[in-house]
Amino acid sequence: MEAKPVFPDHRLHDPKRQAELAVYRDLEASVIPGVALYGARPGATGVEMDFALWLESIARFVLEVKGGRYFLDGGEWFLEGPGGAMPKNSPLMQAWDNAMALRNFLCERLGRRHKPFVIAVVVFPDMEPDPDIEALTAGGQTHVLWGAGGVAGRLADIAAQVGVKFPPGALDVQRETALLPM
Repeated sequence: MEAKPVFPDHRLHDPKRQAELAVYRDLEASVIPGVALYGARPGATGVEMDFALWLESIARFVLEVKGGRYFLDGGEWFLEGPGGAMPKNSPLMQAWDNAMALRNFLCERLGRRHKPFVIAVVVFPDMEPDPDIEALTAGGQTHVLWGAGGVAGRLADIAAQVGVKFPPGALDVQRETALLPM
């Protein structure tokens, strides 16, 4: 898979970017045809997405990568840290909002008749499956992956489960990825 841009040198040793780097390298090593855009934005003023991803003939995705150990307590999200648990916004909502922003951006640029289906995914590369998070996401619109290995293949599995009716072909991938400012 093509991953671009090149992972920034200044982030290679940043402890807060190691989860993203692990996913980037895994995607880059995938033999599944597609394009992964790291740090893409849906428009010049759009919010940065960890990854906007096109798997050719499979699906479009937005991935939010969350390193460290996240957990739920009373319906609220927390990240374990050296100073204790820190409250966090819902990564599920972040992924969903970014997927809808990408969909709307593509719709605006390509015309209203083009309504691309974008799957929202949160990747927890440093975690084993958490039963509370799995229960929260069961049957929901945002999907979760645990660990950083075989990401593209597992995304293809999600797309098969969802039943994507109009996956992006090679020309769609080329045209749509060219629209996102890098």
